Amino acid sequence: MEPNTVAVEIGMTGELFLEKNGLSPEDNVDRQPAGINFYQHRWRQDDLGIVQIHHGDYGFRIPFVLGFTGAENTERPDNGIGSFSVRAGITESSDVSHDEARITLMRFLSALRKKGWRPLIDYNQPRLGGEEAYQYFAKNRSFGTPADHHLTLEQWMALGRFANWYLYADDITLTIRFNRDRTRMDPDKAGAYLFSFDLSTTERRAKGYFSPEIRDDWQDLWADKIRGFKRERLAKEAILEEKGFTINRDYQDPIIHPADPIELEEITP
Repeated sequence: MEPNTVAVEIGMTGELFLEKNGLSPEDNVDRQPAGINFYQHRWRQDDLGIVQIHHGDYGFRIPFVLGFTGAENTERPDNGIGSFSVRAGITESSDVSHDEARITLMRFLSALRKKGWRPLIDYNQPRLGGEEAYQYFAKNRSFGTPADHHLTLEQWMALGRFANWYLYADDITLTIRFNRDRTRMDPDKAGAYLFSFDLSTTERRAKGYFSPEIRDDWQDLWADKIRGFKRERLAKEAILEEKGFTINRDYQDPIIHPADPIELEEITP
């Protein structure tokens, strides 16, 4: 691997992660009494790192990395590192024009989609894509910034200080976020951006739909939970269709549970 490169695969054991990357259990692991091990490392601003994500044909590379954190549940060591968060710049310099940041991320998202990463839409959100997805997002920020829409500079600036893009490939989800300096929002001047790339298993995401006291029973509760969400989705889609929106009925939700996909034909709004 290139110098300053760390390779990770969601689900690899902490021991293997350290060994493959020449990291130290003393310096790079924060062992918490609550039963979580955090695998972490930081690079200097003048000597940024690279993180290589291994996920079969969906693997990709994150440059200009400031640091990362991976989490491992010590009560379930066989599950390995179940989530991984990478903090990075969008270019080598901390100062970057807003348009350069926009173009760079749009190209990155396009490359991910070519590899097979798909936009991830919550079960209770309408199945929209492209420009129509952006129109809906502009008034419903909980939808998430559409990963299949190429933002104009005006739209990019309208995102405000924070933005999130959601994607998935097989059993892994990816959330790309940015946080930018709100005092440097002039589109004709340089801005400052911090990006995070958060990866986890789809099962971990599924458990997040349930409160902690019933989370261990998520598989027994899954079908009813998703049916409820999809009733919400269908109700929103019916309203949008009346307004002329096109619903992408070819969209596929991630396969997480043995009962998936929970068929829409079984549900009425």
